[in-house]
Amino acid sequence: MCYDAYMKRTTLVLPDNLAGLLDQERRRLDVSAAEVVRRALTQYFGAKAASKPPAFIGLGRSGYRTTAQDVEEILARDWTYERIMGVESAEPTEHASVPPPVDAPALAPKVSD
Repeated sequence: MCYDAYMKRTTLVLPDNLAGLLDQERRRLDVSAAEVVRRALTQYFGAKAASKPPAFIGLGRSGYRTTAQDVEEILARDWTYERIMGVESAEPTEHASVPPPVDAPALAPKVSD
């Protein structure tokens, strides 16, 4: 089996007594030292090490089941200019002249004199 495709190579520095125990165990099991270490680490960290889902799973979960179907309605309701810019109301012709909210980050660095 080729492990290099999905495993990271690590170097361990062990005291003589642990190195001796590792060597005895790999001979007893007739496996490589790396396999003994993998098994020991898996047992130490438990099943969670092997079964933990990627961190991005559920990142965009909204709690609704029809979000994809209702996307146009959601965007029309929630992504209005007024809501994004934090203003009470604005006519379409006024949009270009409305300043960003006070807490909006500056887009360009300020130059001091």
